[in-house]
Amino acid sequence: MKLLDWWALLHPAIAVVVIYPILGVVLRQAWLTRQRRLSPADQKSKIPVSVGQDHSQAGRWLTTGVVVVSLLGIGYPIFSKFVEAGPTGFDGGTPRLITLLLAWIGSLAAIASLFLLRPKTPRELRLPRALFAILTGFGVVALGQQSEVFKRDYEALVSHYYYGIALVLLMIFALATLPEIQRFPRWRILHIVLNIAAAVLFLGQGVTGARDLLEIPLSWQKPTIYQCDFQNLTCPGQPPS
Repeated sequence: MKLLDWWALLHPAIAVVVIYPILGVVLRQAWLTRQRRLSPADQKSKIPVSVGQDHSQAGRWLTTGVVVVSLLGIGYPIFSKFVEAGPTGFDGGTPRLITLLLAWIGSLAAIASLFLLRPKTPRELRLPRALFAILTGFGVVALGQQSEVFKRDYEALVSHYYYGIALVLLMIFALATLPEIQRFPRWRILHIVLNIAAAVLFLGQGVTGARDLLEIPLSWQKPTIYQCDFQNLTCPGQPPS
């Protein structure tokens, strides 16, 4: 495997080793938090008081990790294309590369800033929270719309890309509205509904991500693999079935 191939593995490796274990922790703590809230007021719950705060903190890390791993997955096809093709073979050349690189770095800075905000009440830091959430979401979507990023538009309902974009936006929204979720019951109900959808998307990401790994050739295999006819499922020199 070449360096480009190891680079390509960063996105799925971090998702498997870091993101999904944190997801398990977040889901477990979410269930315990809900059970504690529903327990009778006159009975002492065995669930510790700190479980809600632990759930919020783990959720902050999960959201930040999801955005970072998404930016790695989106950035790889863009920047590796420049490495392979050079400035002359890359659409837009070096100026476009610099623009995309700045957008990529800016998106990382925006999610880091959103993560670091610690408002104590729903009224605190509303504008910065909204600003950093919008900048992060816009950056991820704009980078994902680049032509180098494979989207599987012909099978959009089972697209790893579209599932990922929807998941990122849901997670950013949850992080940006964390003070409201902690304080207001209606926001809490909305949070539960949206994050049930996010859990389903996580499941879809696991399946579609594994499928896509089977379809991505190593860098030295690409010249041969991309000569194949993917509609008729044949390759040059392949004997008739």
